[in-house]
Amino acid sequence: MKKTTLFLLALLSVTGCGLKLGTNQPGVNDNSIFPLASGRRWHYTTTGSCNGSSEMQVVGEQYQGNKSVFEVVMPCSGGQKSYFNISGDAVQEYSAASGIWSLYADSVLADNRQWSSNRNTYTWHQESRVLTPAGTFTDCWTRTESQTPSYVKFCRRAGIVEVYSDNKLGTTWTAQLYSATFTLPTTN
Repeated sequence: MKKTTLFLLALLSVTGCGLKLGTNQPGVNDNSIFPLASGRRWHYTTTGSCNGSSEMQVVGEQYQGNKSVFEVVMPCSGGQKSYFNISGDAVQEYSAASGIWSLYADSVLADNRQWSSNRNTYTWHQESRVLTPAGTFTDCWTRTESQTPSYVKFCRRAGIVEVYSDNKLGTTWTAQLYSATFTLPTTN
């Protein structure tokens, strides 16, 4: 019994006794279109109802809805937190209020690829280049939605580089990336 206990303690000390949060480990998602990692920040210039500047920040990691998630404060959200599970290019968003998962970004990156989630239809549009104040990005994808003219532009290894939000109730804003706390893959 004593040998078994010592063996288990030795095994725990070698492998680590803390829980790993699955795919949401720093560095794992760096090649993703949404490369989240704890502590990362993206800085945006903003216009419209969210005029001036705003940032997106990964404030932590936790479990929500039985999956590991990044806890993220999105730009122009007033500090409201969103919860994202990342697996490759697939991004699921968890609503803590309703307990429902939605597919924020489909893993199949193909021009005009559509997917439905949360009573909305989204479409990928390939972008050869996206220019922002942070620089020029390649390998980019714009996610449009069927119910509003809103869009989100993602670029590989950079994440969200531009957002246009229109809730069709008179609130519109645009955010463009101007810097981040990690190296951005710009072409200039």
